[in-house]
Amino acid sequence: EAFTFDLQKVLSLPQLTTNEAYYCRQLSVYNLGIHSLSNKESVMHVWDETIASRGADEIASCLLNYCTAKANAGVRVIHAYSDACGGQNRNYKVVLMWMFMCCTTEVCEINHRFMVSGHSYLPNDSDFGVIERATKKTAEIYVPEQWCNVIEKCNRKKPFQVIRMKPDMFKSFGELTKAMTVRKTSQTGDKVEWLKIQWIQIRKSEPLKMYYKYSIQDDVDFSCVNF
Repeated sequence: EAFTFDLQKVLSLPQLTTNEAYYCRQLSVYNLGIHSLSNKESVMHVWDETIASRGADEIASCLLNYCTAKANAGVRVIHAYSDACGGQNRNYKVVLMWMFMCCTTEVCEINHRFMVSGHSYLPNDSDFGVIERATKKTAEIYVPEQWCNVIEKCNRKKPFQVIRMKPDMFKSFGELTKAMTVRKTSQTGDKVEWLKIQWIQIRKSEPLKMYYKYSIQDDVDFSCVNF
């Protein structure tokens, strides 16, 4: 399975035709879109700020929900593509989630590649554009469920699937650090420069090792850090 994922810009409530609401306290609704490159289907994970925030734990929880379903369907190799946002995508909590996947499912290899800012394009942007265009034609929106309805109905050709994220669906992957050590140096003694990592690979044969490199070229060797 290969897919891209990205977090849409904040959807606000209430969404009114008057500008007065802009200056009032608004409720934020979050949407993590996952676009499958194999069947072109998109899955939207939606929640609001009363349920959870939009940090690394929340992003990892949505990915865990999606990838666990794929693993149960027989997927054994996962290729994920995202932007290089450090607070949400390129961090140790997402890596711990990938390691957890390899330990608890039949997935044998996970590859997470990060796009270069200003030189790449994710199909999620097109999905979000469909939602935003539909919003302009929609009447006033007052509650999060109405946002879910808009997302489900906005794409007539290939409707988006909406997962309504509940509080118990969000996990704290920071808890996993109690069982391992997030080292800052590789096995060769080099410093792990997270902001430069372009490719992370987790293998079921060595699930607590993070293989990484600062390039997406196949002929560049992986470095390794043991957690």
